Amino acid sequence: LFAAGFVLERSFPCGPLARVTQGLAPAAALRAEGATTTQSLAFLRSAAAGERFGMLDTLTASLYSCSEHTLDAALTAALNIGHSSGSGLVLGALLAAELVVRDTLS
Repeated sequence: LFAAGFVLERSFPCGPLARVTQGLAPAAALRAEGATTTQSLAFLRSAAAGERFGMLDTLTASLYSCSEHTLDAALTAALNIGHSSGSGLVLGALLAAELVVRDTLS
């Protein structure tokens, strides 16, 4: 959610994404130590700092593509990462996109 929030916020600035990137992300990064593995903590901190992930860029681009094949390929690639990391990446990207859509429609 944090990494996707930073990616989507560039194209779709909105209050909900700003609350994620400016409030929730830094707070979670500060409090996550001891709650997850060292590797997951490193990824969380990177995402909370706004660092980009190639897999996330591919996934968010596939959401824009309106191509079922492109989206399926990006989802399959992401879901094949680690035990749950890929599904977490997909969930975060979809939640960030949902925040944009809800804000746009309201």
